[in-house]
Amino acid sequence: MTEAGAKPPRTYEPKDPAGLSRLVILFLWIDLVVGLFNGVSTLAELQILGRLPMDTPVSLTEIPGLPPVAEVVRAVVGLAVLVSFVATGFLCLKWVYRVSLNAHALIPTLTISPGWAVGWYFVPIALLLKPFQAMKETWQASANPAAWRSVDTPSLLRWWWFLWLLSSILGNLSFRLQLEAKSLDLVLASDVVDIVGAVVAIPLNLVFIRIVRRVNDMQVGALSQRVFA
Repeated sequence: MTEAGAKPPRTYEPKDPAGLSRLVILFLWIDLVVGLFNGVSTLAELQILGRLPMDTPVSLTEIPGLPPVAEVVRAVVGLAVLVSFVATGFLCLKWVYRVSLNAHALIPTLTISPGWAVGWYFVPIALLLKPFQAMKETWQASANPAAWRSVDTPSLLRWWWFLWLLSSILGNLSFRLQLEAKSLDLVLASDVVDIVGAVVAIPLNLVFIRIVRRVNDMQVGALSQRVFA
């Protein structure tokens, strides 16, 4: 029985995570490859710009000294990075919602709903902690529904969150530098930040691929006795 006026926990119907998990992993690999190409392209651009006088006038769209082929490569890689970021980000958030929903089907009393497991990524300040808390609850409920609170937070999740925060900071810094890129030194600084971001994205994607696989396997096992919606 519940107290008078108290809302009973919402009931969630589980959905098979396997197909979506495979798709997310595929796009994470694609994003990793695109990021590597972006890093190599940016490194080549950095070497060309490094030979220019520091007082050379530049802008976000016009950078002197780049050969025509480099300009084309820069545009194509930039578009590929944008498309990969949007597509991979959308699928990852969809996966976060799906596995959170399944976790709530196992444990209806989890504190962060599937909607907020995604929504907290877009709330300033709260995004520093809440998405991690949601993923932690999903992991715990998937690993041991009978005693989920006793499940320790694996180092895999901690590494993912550290790398994600670092990648977000670098991405924000690069964006701000690009907006202010009216001098060669700022363009060079932006390129350096982009290269560091491309390096950080490698372990970030690899760690998240492992998380997707582990959570998927745990949920398929925990929900094997139930009928997926």
